Amino acid sequence: MFALILIGAITTGIMLFASVAFFAIRPPRILVTIGALLTNLGSASLVLVAAAGTGIIFGSTSAGGPLTSGLGTELKKGKTFVVIVWVAAAFAIISATYWGAVWFVEFRRSSYRRRIRTEEEMGNWRGILSEVMSDLLGDRAKAEKSPQAVD
Repeated sequence: MFALILIGAITTGIMLFASVAFFAIRPPRILVTIGALLTNLGSASLVLVAAAGTGIIFGSTSAGGPLTSGLGTELKKGKTFVVIVWVAAAFAIISATYWGAVWFVEFRRSSYRRRIRTEEEMGNWRGILSEVMSDLLGDRAKAEKSPQAVD
């Protein structure tokens, strides 16, 4: 669990400082891709720590009596740890979602249909839903938008 906390802290820390720099300049595509991967790695590791920590802390305290009496130890609920880890995981998920959206709209060069995205599509946040829907639906979306009636 400690290794997962370190991975999550290091990757999200790197992206915290990189985010400040990325707002000042337009970074190269490879840096945004690496940033999206790092934030996804960090958020995944923090969610794993949060889930495992919650299971261990609340599972072991509910087992209580026979488990602790045999070991001669006393278990207490670590509510503070669980809250802190889940808050960190939530912020990491928000960060990963943001950088995934930036990569998806601003830097992705190909679409779902193996076509090259045009310069007008790159960075067009308003048209992203229609672009994705036309890629997913294919020629049906173009036929519905076309003013010519097909008989």
